[in-house]
Amino acid sequence: MRPWRKTDLPTLVKYANNKKIADHLRDGFPFPYTEKDGRAFIKMATKAKPINIFAIEVEGEAVGSIGFFMQYDVHRLNAEIGYWLAEPLWGKGIMPEVIRLFQNIYLKTIM
Repeated sequence: MRPWRKTDLPTLVKYANNKKIADHLRDGFPFPYTEKDGRAFIKMATKAKPINIFAIEVEGEAVGSIGFFMQYDVHRLNAEIGYWLAEPLWGKGIMPEVIRLFQNIYLKTIM
């Protein structure tokens, strides 16, 4: 896991432009996923302080994303973890490891 970079745009669009991924995420995740969507996402993901949305990197390539989102109002003591991974990497045990690392590294620093 690492912060998103502007240079991740090509791989972000390549892997996020997948209906199977969009079908399992919030309605705000677009399909088709365009370069415009990718630029807006990277801008949003890199402006938060502290950063709460990270790229998942495998072999030097951004292949997914994971983020932590605090809730509001009566749900203010709750949080949501959202994530997706490039379809070619499904079933390889990557996401369970990413989630474990995310919990142990990032979530412990903010709680």
